Amino acid sequence: MVYLDEQQIYNNGEIRQKICWSFSESLDSDVFGRQGFCCIFTRYIKEILLSSTHSYSFSEPGISFDSNQVVDNYRLAAVSRACSLLVRKEVFSGRAKFGIYGDGKELCQIALANAMQSGDYISGYYRDQTIGVAIGDLTWPQYFAQLYGHPDIQFDPHSGGRQMNNRHATRWLDAQGEWLDQTGKFNSVAGISSTAAQIPRALGVAYASKMYKERA
Repeated sequence: MVYLDEQQIYNNGEIRQKICWSFSESLDSDVFGRQGFCCIFTRYIKEILLSSTHSYSFSEPGISFDSNQVVDNYRLAAVSRACSLLVRKEVFSGRAKFGIYGDGKELCQIALANAMQSGDYISGYYRDQTIGVAIGDLTWPQYFAQLYGHPDIQFDPHSGGRQMNNRHATRWLDAQGEWLDQTGKFNSVAGISSTAAQIPRALGVAYASKMYKERA
C-alpha cells in the first residue's frame, strides 16, 4: 500500500505543470481533441501518481482506490464532457432541435454510480448521461439517438424518440411484454424537468425499491 499525501501531490510542480499544460492545450482544440487530454492525463496518473502498484490510498488509511478504476472513471468523465460539448454544437448549428447536456455533473454522478447496488433506482433529471453510462443503462449511440428523436427502440430503447432528450428510463418489459427482474439490475426512471417534483418522486422510488427487494 502506498500512501499519497494530498499536499505533497499539490506541491509537486512537475505534476501540476504537466496536467495544466495538457488541459490548456485541449481547450484550443476541437471537441474530440479532448481525448488527447484524457490520454495524456491517464499516462501521468499511471507513471507519476500511481507508480507500479495497484492499490493506493491518500493520507487517511481508510481511503483507498484502484488505479485501473481511477483511469476508467476519468475516461468516462472525459468522454461524457466531450459528448456534452458535441450536443451543444449540434443544437447551435441547427442539426438538432433541442439539447440538454450534463457537463459539470460528471464527477458526482460517477461517485453515485460506484455507490449503487443491484436493485437500486436512479430518480434523476435531465443531465444524467454520465451515471447512465456508468451503470450500463445507456450507451453513447443511444444518447445521440435520443437527441435526434430516433423512433426505433433498437436505437433509443429508453423512449423510442418520445422523451425530451437526456431523459433515460430502464426498459422493464422483455420482447414478449413480460416483466423483467428489477432487483438484480441497476434501474433508472425517466428524468423530469421540474426540479421541485424530483424530490417526492425520489423518496417514493427509494421506498418502493426497498419494499420491492424485501419482498422479491
